[in-house]
Amino acid sequence: MKVLSSWQQAGSEENWLLTTVLLATATLYCLILFSHVWVGSAQQPANVRRIGYLFTGFQPPREFLEAMRSLGYIDGKNIAIEYRSAEGREERLDEIAVELVRHKVEIIVAPGGAVGLAAKRATQTIPVVYMGGGDPVSLGLVESLARPGGNVTGLRSWRPI
Repeated sequence: MKVLSSWQQAGSEENWLLTTVLLATATLYCLILFSHVWVGSAQQPANVRRIGYLFTGFQPPREFLEAMRSLGYIDGKNIAIEYRSAEGREERLDEIAVELVRHKVEIIVAPGGAVGLAAKRATQTIPVVYMGGGDPVSLGLVESLARPGGNVTGLRSWRPI
């Protein structure tokens, strides 16, 4: 049985494109946040950066890993991605977000409002990259779009009605 994310279940080409754009943008945010560290560690290949990827589904999104690989970042070689899944149970998000913090990841990628909120509750120091369709201000992830404050950054999909 193949398990599909909610975006894949929707089945539309527009949703697939939106998912790809969101994951590529999250990848870009990771690169921007780490750029000063990665440039400095170019001479020190033993310094592997740790990315936490928190999600509610059953399988990690292949697109994120592919986007990182296309930019030269290989999981297990020059980055280490710690995937944590709530396996469809949002009530587990706080617990597994804290687990990522304990594993000392340097950034947490949080696709979705509930995931972003769990990551925000788990840490005030590790950068959290939110990506999703909900308004980050009304969700309580950031103070405002102009001045987010705290450790949460990211993007939201915007579709005209």
